[in-house]
Amino acid sequence: MARSAAGKRLGEQLSTNPVLQTIAAEYGFRSNDAKLFEQAMAQLKLPAPELLELGDIPATHLLDAMQKTITDQLQ
Repeated sequence: MARSAAGKRLGEQLSTNPVLQTIAAEYGFRSNDAKLFEQAMAQLKLPAPELLELGDIPATHLLDAMQKTITDQLQ
């Protein structure tokens, strides 16, 4: 869920741009293409753990509260 126009554009690029998806996979992020993640892990000689279960995304008010807490603690 994008919080700005720039965030929306980034999300769109991460969802559709194969170069960005490959870079994301190298940093451990999974995309819609499981093979990219598996290939990135193979290059690092790491096992690609099977994705077992996805949790529900926290509600927006919880994400906002978490962000505020972290921001407050970093200041």
